[in-house]
Amino acid sequence: MNTTKKLAISDFGKPVVDIVPQEGKKTEVDPLLALKGKLLKYEDPFEPVGLEDWEALK
Repeated sequence: MNTTKKLAISDFGKPVVDIVPQEGKKTEVDPLLALKGKLLKYEDPFEPVGLEDWEALK
């Protein structure tokens, strides 16, 4: 019995793509634990970000 969940993407009601989880590859590390301790600076999360602060625009 296959209990894999899939997501169907449609275009104007016609299914065009099925997204399914990758099989066989299991991660040993929890993604949230992998990010733990990576935050360098956290001052004010609600402060607006100016255009000069975006690295991609430089």
